[in-house]
Amino acid sequence: MPFMYESYDAAFAIALAIEKAGEATGPAIRSALRDVTNPPGEIILPGQWAKAVQLIRAGQDVQYVGASGPVDFDANGDVAVASIGIWTIRNGQIEFVGYEEARAEGF
Repeated sequence: MPFMYESYDAAFAIALAIEKAGEATGPAIRSALRDVTNPPGEIILPGQWAKAVQLIRAGQDVQYVGASGPVDFDANGDVAVASIGIWTIRNGQIEFVGYEEARAEGF
């Protein structure tokens, strides 16, 4: 499925930002998003929700490293470097080809 990893990462990062901010409003999420995705912080991988919540509630920094790769936001709010999954259809079957690194300034 196209953008499966990126969609998962977006939902996970937003949920972490809500946990960090203590509220689910747009401004609160925007203000907390870099705090839970960019360094510094203890690395949080996909599926480590309970660990992330425990650290955030203890006042510690976290850095979510997603299923699609690092989710570091630049000054413009773009993901600075991301991996994009490349898929193809061969013999009527969807096949994963690999990852391509993409940089926000390259688009």
